[in-house]
Amino acid sequence: QSLHGVSYFGRLDREFSERHGVPIISESPWPPVVLRQPLGQIVMSDEILPLAEARRTRWYREVITPQDVEHALLMHLDAQNGVEYTLTVHRSARKGSYTKADARILQRLVPHFRRALRVGARVQAYQALARDQQELLDLLHIGIVLIDKCGTARCVNRAAQEMLAKGQGLTLRNSTVSALEHNAAAELTRLITAT
Repeated sequence: QSLHGVSYFGRLDREFSERHGVPIISESPWPPVVLRQPLGQIVMSDEILPLAEARRTRWYREVITPQDVEHALLMHLDAQNGVEYTLTVHRSARKGSYTKADARILQRLVPHFRRALRVGARVQAYQALARDQQELLDLLHIGIVLIDKCGTARCVNRAAQEMLAKGQGLTLRNSTVSALEHNAAAELTRLITAT
C-alpha cells in the first residue's frame, strides 16, 4: 500500500519487493499505463513493454527476475476516495506469455474482485470507526459498558474496566454484565430487557 494506491500482487513476494526494490519499483513502466486504463480492463505486460526491453531495466533485473516471474496480467481494479487499486497476476518464464484467452478468464472474475474489494473497504472503515469510538470512550472518566440486545458487552471503556477490576458494584462474566448484589442484579436485568 502506498499513499496513492493499493496493489495486489499475485505470485509476487511482497516482502521481497519491499525489502529490495521500493525505490526501484517506481521505475516500473507498468503502473502509469495500467492506471490510464478503464476500470476492470486487463493489460498484458508484454503489451506495455516487450520482454526483451523489460529485461534490460534495473527494476526487472532486481525485483522481477529474482522472483522467477516474467509475464503479468495487470488491471486497474478500482478507485475509491482518491485511492487507486490495481491487480497484477504474474507467471514464470517456463509458463510463457499470457494469452488473450488467459485474459478473458481473468476478466470473468473482475466483478467478483471489485465486489470483494468494496466489501473489504467497508469492513476496514467500520473497524476504524470502532477503534476511534473506543479511544473516545476511553478518554471519559465515567464507566461505560455498551451492550447488545442480549445483554452481551460489546464495548467496555477504560474507566469501566477499572471499576470491574475493583469489584465496584458490577461484574462481567462471559461478556454479560451484572450487578454484584442480588436485588440490584435482578433490577439491572429487568432494565436491560425493558430497554
